[in-house]
Amino acid sequence: MRYILLQIINKLTGRFGYEDFAKQMRIRESGDRYNIENSLGYLGAYQFSMARLCDLGLTRKKGNKYVWVEGCSKERFLDDELLQDNCFERHVRDLTIKIEIYFKEYLNKTVNDVYITRAGLVAGAHLGGIGGVEAFLRGENRRDAYNTSVKDYIISFRDFVI
Repeated sequence: MRYILLQIINKLTGRFGYEDFAKQMRIRESGDRYNIENSLGYLGAYQFSMARLCDLGLTRKKGNKYVWVEGCSKERFLDDELLQDNCFERHVRDLTIKIEIYFKEYLNKTVNDVYITRAGLVAGAHLGGIGGVEAFLRGENRRDAYNTSVKDYIISFRDFVI
């Protein structure tokens, strides 16, 4: 009940909305630094993989590698905050649609002792993909290479309204 009331209050007051969600994601992923590449090759403030950038139209698969599409490069991507923010907005919109299709019945319910919200699942999917969210909802808590769990992201971002 607390979370439903919080979501209503947040929506009415404009607090903890999309911009706050994006800012918190940047802080969590990269320390709010746009021009950064991590040790695994994830890029930018939101730490996108080359595969996800392919989904977003910035790279394409060539053999078993990803290459930048014409007019884009790693350097341009890392230097362009607006491009990264626009990619993240499209990414969130895409994940939101998938969550509504596949996991709508879990929203605003407690699963594995965690209250489930749309923002929490979007954050969980950002970290571990739609498959990671599905696994969590079945009781498996996957972790990334840095040992961060899907559950951590679902909990950390569940109070945002997106």
